[in-house]
Amino acid sequence: MTMEPPKDAERIVSDVSSHLSFDRDRLRKDVGERFSPGAHRDDLLEAERVAGDVVCDAWGEIAFECDQALADVRELYLVQAVRVLEAQDDLRENGSESWIARAVIHREAFAIACDVLDDRGLLKELPE
Repeated sequence: MTMEPPKDAERIVSDVSSHLSFDRDRLRKDVGERFSPGAHRDDLLEAERVAGDVVCDAWGEIAFECDQALADVRELYLVQAVRVLEAQDDLRENGSESWIARAVIHREAFAIACDVLDDRGLLKELPE
């Protein structure tokens, strides 16, 4: 019986995927050869279905890398767990002057400012 994905599965999948180095260009070529635009009602769904088949067919070459990537991500998370504890100690000791408080304040302020600008139709592309 397989287990259900955890609530933070998307982060784990993203972190594992960032450690994989299989030949994506070859798989992309395979998908391009199998996918026929306009042949189905929704090209995006069809391209994703074809890509899913191609990646499943290549799973044998990806599986070992995935296992290694999980080990790497585990080590990363253990290091991060220590950093989280340090950040919590810093927050409790220094409050709004802690690095985590300053970072959270900055991130949340930026997101809220963008929301307000977007609500007013003022959010535009940034100049290069």
